[in-house]
Amino acid sequence: MEEQSISRAAVYRVLRDYWAQYKRRPLRSFVAFFFPATGTVLVFFVPPLVIAGLVNMFASGNVITWDAIFKSVLLFGGAALVGEAMWRIGMHFLIKLEAEGIAALNKATFKRLVERDYDFYANNFVGSLTKKALAYSRSFETFTDTLSFTVMKNVLPVFFAAIILWRYSPWIPLALVAMICVAVSVGVPIIRRRSRLVAVRHAAGSRLSGRLSDALTNMLAVKSFAKESVEEFAYSGYADDHAAKFKKAADFQNLRFDITMSPLYVLANVVGLVAAVFFTNTLHLQAGVMVIVYSYYTLVTAVFWEMNRVYRNVESALGEAAEFAEAVLEPPAVQDVSNAAHLDPGEGDISFREVSFKYRDVDDEEAMFLANFDLEIKAGEKVGLVGPSGGGKTTITKLLLRFIDLNFGEITVNGQNISKVTQSSLREAIAYVP
Repeated sequence: MEEQSISRAAVYRVLRDYWAQYKRRPLRSFVAFFFPATGTVLVFFVPPLVIAGLVNMFASGNVITWDAIFKSVLLFGGAALVGEAMWRIGMHFLIKLEAEGIAALNKATFKRLVERDYDFYANNFVGSLTKKALAYSRSFETFTDTLSFTVMKNVLPVFFAAIILWRYSPWIPLALVAMICVAVSVGVPIIRRRSRLVAVRHAAGSRLSGRLSDALTNMLAVKSFAKESVEEFAYSGYADDHAAKFKKAADFQNLRFDITMSPLYVLANVVGLVAAVFFTNTLHLQAGVMVIVYSYYTLVTAVFWEMNRVYRNVESALGEAAEFAEAVLEPPAVQDVSNAAHLDPGEGDISFREVSFKYRDVDDEEAMFLANFDLEIKAGEKVGLVGPSGGGKTTITKLLLRFIDLNFGEITVNGQNISKVTQSSLREAIAYVP
């Protein structure tokens, strides 16, 4: 089986399905995404404001009252407690959102698999397909966690910091945003190059999983012919290939992205310190502003490292989920027609009339596997199909059950064309024909 590439349409399919889970649960989604981010602001970005206020009190030379200190400490502790509470509430709703979303996606995944036709299962390894199907719902957790804990947890505090710093001078947040833009412009191209290595690693992981499943499924046959060493050797090749591709992607992360971003992160914090001193001195601001400026620069520039984590987690989640979406992207070849009727089997007469059929993988357009095949089975008759392997016995059964569709002619049950009735009613009727 050829390795499947991931199309943009498959990724969009994943995003639409995941978005549908958020849309069905608006309250839980809002709390899950915004409460942890707001908690982060209260726990990490409010304390520098309180400390700056205390520094200004001491720097003013005025007498500091215990009442003022008590209020500052109360604000410091209260903001942290409320922030922690918002985190716990957000986590509670996030867990419920993910649990319900995963369950819904698992059910939808199974439904899509049931709808697939014979060719689909003939062209997909069960083990690899199982891995892809489970990853489709499991990746919803990774994707949602990334949006909540990494994206929103950084975006909302950045806006908060920008608003606070703007009060002192627009140049302070603009310098901070400029550093972020530099980091993004330098880091994103490196991350994109790494994404190609990650895609190769995912493909190797799928092959490894499929090989293991295939070996376990046929283990009795392997043992019967004493071929354990052969299977172990083959599997080792897949394992070594996956390990090599994993190492290549990890080395690129460490030797390219991390080495590039480290000096930028240090530079950004140096700029933060210089900005804190420069603006405080130039604009004749209170000493506590230095605490706020430097603290916010340090906290916000941590997004340099989060940027890679966001891209990596989203890429991994969408990549794994898109493997399943790609597999089921094309509609099944065998589908019910619009307003398909329910089959009435009657006494069970079955008729093949001038049926012609050709398998898709046959290149010769004129080469029919079955050509103008006729067969009449009256109610109560028992007919045996006898012939050599490959003679068409199984194909005739598949055509009757509409696992595959014929090219020409028609098949009827009790005078009803099976292409005009629902597949479920056809198969249920065939199973119970007396």
